[in-house]
Amino acid sequence: MSRAADYTIKGFLYQFNKTLLEILNSQDDLTPKKWTSLQAALT
Repeated sequence: MSRAADYTIKGFLYQFNKTLLEILNSQDDLTPKKWTSLQAALT
């Protein structure tokens, strides 16, 4: 695998983990509307 692909995958995993951590640490409950928006953003 090329170095560029490695960096791309690491960047994706970093952003995914960062976003997941923000969601889990959120003080707000995920309302159905927020959950739907979240699902749409992740697909």
